[in-house]
Amino acid sequence: MAFAKIKYLNKEYIQMRLKHFFISVLFLSFLSFQAYGIEVSVPDVMVDPGASVMVPINVDDATGIAVGDITLEYDTSIVAVKVAKPTSLSVPLSPVIETNIVGKITINMASANGLVGGNGALFEIEFEAKAQRGVSPLVLSQVELSNKNLDGIAVMTKDGSVTTKEAAASPINISIVDASGDVGEDISTSIQVDDLTGVAGGDIVLKYDPNILSIASDDDVEATDLLNGFLVVVNTDIAGTINISMAASKGAKSGEGAIFQIKFKGVAAGESALAFESVSVFDEDTNDIIINKTDGKITVLAKSCTTPIIKEHEPGSKILALQATYNEANVHEYAYVDIWKGEFPVVAGQFLEFQVAMFSGNPCFNGSVDLIADDGTTLKDSGAKDQNNASANPGTDLSQYARDIWYHRIISLDALAGKKIVGATIATDSTEHRTGLFRAYVDNIQITDGNCALLAIYTDEDLVPITGKPTSSDISFAGTAGTKDYSVSVVGETAVTSAGKLTSTWGSIKK
Repeated sequence: MAFAKIKYLNKEYIQMRLKHFFISVLFLSFLSFQAYGIEVSVPDVMVDPGASVMVPINVDDATGIAVGDITLEYDTSIVAVKVAKPTSLSVPLSPVIETNIVGKITINMASANGLVGGNGALFEIEFEAKAQRGVSPLVLSQVELSNKNLDGIAVMTKDGSVTTKEAAASPINISIVDASGDVGEDISTSIQVDDLTGVAGGDIVLKYDPNILSIASDDDVEATDLLNGFLVVVNTDIAGTINISMAASKGAKSGEGAIFQIKFKGVAAGESALAFESVSVFDEDTNDIIINKTDGKITVLAKSCTTPIIKEHEPGSKILALQATYNEANVHEYAYVDIWKGEFPVVAGQFLEFQVAMFSGNPCFNGSVDLIADDGTTLKDSGAKDQNNASANPGTDLSQYARDIWYHRIISLDALAGKKIVGATIATDSTEHRTGLFRAYVDNIQITDGNCALLAIYTDEDLVPITGKPTSSDISFAGTAGTKDYSVSVVGETAVTSAGKLTSTWGSIKK
């Protein structure tokens, strides 16, 4: 019996423990429900500057609410309250809404009977955005709700916010002004903006044709007064490219017009685009500013010519005659006789032009004009060629072009661009020749821009320019080797036979 009683008691004990367990579970579940209660919340919303937005105070279950106090706080520097009103859900609670307290909205409500249900907006507050940008927290700093018996209702709150989004700014229009000018002259243009407001920095890369335009230095890109207070860095080291960077600690308050003036020099006649390879502009917070860009163009005009190029030898006019004797056949021999010295800066787009003739009976047909630059560079070694792709080197055989006929040569000086020509010679240079007297005749030696003569080295004068006499045997620029009896002389209407004897008039020579 004792054993049976113990067994019975254990059964009762187990049943009691189970009962306590289920009660505990139900109690904890109840507490959990009560801890959660209902949710009162305010959403996050966006609004444009100066615009209004309606913000609700929401409840997920209004059942039983009879009495309550709600306080919503906000940032008065960002938003202002225009209207605060109850919804159809909260009207039965006869709410009193107070908006006169700075930064707060207070709501008091009471009813004899609690609400029978519903969810959604209890109240609606219309806010107006005051600031251009910013965030105002919407904080439910006090929420107390009770039923009709004044028993508190558990509440969980969820705060929200009003974010003022900056209005999309109108794009800034940035453009390059078209310009034109003559070859060899300065040509100015500018970069323009229609509204600099808010700009605190930017990067600009411009492209142009270096065969048509040149820019001397970084100083030829100059910021205008609109960029006072900006640090500006310019780089023009790469021909054909201009890099500009600008930055300031604060965005510009306003400004319209030219922000940069650019000075080019016309190199050759033609049209060069002046284009934005890239351009970016940003505000003081490094936010990109939208831009519309318009490229420009620079037109370089052929300069009106007061000194036309002499393209043909005029029969009967004075010419320069180079004479030298080749002593030994088929060995390298040469003679470079000085005819001019001075100073002439070369830019791209310039040419050496002259007429040359050599007549049958010569030991070879290698003869031309050579130029010497201030750094010792010579035209003959520059790789320059004439209009028929014949090398400018006096060692070039010109029998195809200049044998028994006057040949007008046009040789580009681009290979010497940036240098200064200080001397000129008439020369013969050969490794394949017979022995004997060589003569070449040259007239109208000019440096041109393709349209006008810029420098006349020799044009029908009575004297050799370097000596001021009818002859020159100076060889200071390049010298001689193997040849003898070398000289350059001014001659008139005479031609020569292969033996060097004067036999016929220049009038019989073909042009």
